[in-house]
Amino acid sequence: MSEKGKSLNMEGSPSPSDFPDWAHLPLAAVHLISEKVKSITDYVRFRAVCSPWRSATLPKPRHLPPQLAWLMIPYDPFSTYKKDDGVRLFYDLWESKMRKLRLPETIGLQNGLAGDFAISKVTFSAALTDPNCLITVFLAGCKSILYCRVKEPCWMTVANPPNSFGKFADATCYNGRFYLLYQRALLIIDSKKPMERITYVLKPEWYGVSKNFLEGKSGVYVLLAFLPKGKFELYQFQEQPMTLKQITNITNTVIFDGDNNYFLAVCSDDRDLLDGGPLYMYTSVPFAGKHEVVLRYNIYCVKRDEGMIEPVVCDLGEAPLDSPIPAMWFQPSFV
Repeated sequence: MSEKGKSLNMEGSPSPSDFPDWAHLPLAAVHLISEKVKSITDYVRFRAVCSPWRSATLPKPRHLPPQLAWLMIPYDPFSTYKKDDGVRLFYDLWESKMRKLRLPETIGLQNGLAGDFAISKVTFSAALTDPNCLITVFLAGCKSILYCRVKEPCWMTVANPPNSFGKFADATCYNGRFYLLYQRALLIIDSKKPMERITYVLKPEWYGVSKNFLEGKSGVYVLLAFLPKGKFELYQFQEQPMTLKQITNITNTVIFDGDNNYFLAVCSDDRDLLDGGPLYMYTSVPFAGKHEVVLRYNIYCVKRDEGMIEPVVCDLGEAPLDSPIPAMWFQPSFV
């Protein structure tokens, strides 16, 4: 034994027996440690350490706070210079890394485009393994909803609002109710009683404002973006009485802005993760590529309380000017 009480091998370094056997930590302790992990990528790595750690943790944890979004880099599925192999690029804001995900089911797709029936959003009320999971598809072109439960054999259609509602802005599904946001009105439909509808008429000064939904623990919110002024307002929908109540403090809301008004808003009380409520935005810049003029994408961070614009990353990738696949924000999750 050495002076420090450790056995040494022939090369003078501690033997493997001197290191703790982390694989045999009490499973309860492993589970408690896993609940301290905040990043979705760190959680995946944590579960991959060994079989005991994997068995002691949940495959779909509920403790993770809303994650910083990933930006999907645009691509051309019909490029004459490269065969579409289904590999998509995502920029991870949390770790400042580009990630490759192979998504073979997206090969040949044009972002759900099919004439005037563009799929603008898809939501799931629960995990797809749950037989009661409600799958909702929102069609921007015809202002309609297609929905079904996992085990149902066919899709149902609701909506088709009057033309006076104006253009379709956003939609979501929350607690079994569909929320559809239009240029001039908010339409609410119960999935169990699709013929019963609630209409809330928006203020005229909101008609030309970019708007989208934000789901919170206590209900549905509407985020208004007064661009290019850079002003944002957050409202929560309330039924008694029916109104949109403004939330004056949005310092814990992170907003992801992009070309063509692609918005994603994340709300959390974890200030370490969200860093004081910044605004992340991506922009496209024309650039002379090898074969043609292409778009290159940059991400910037704007501290709303300071008005400072800082570059996060530049030249993320490139896509043709007329690419059918835009750059879009995605919030990583286990659902």
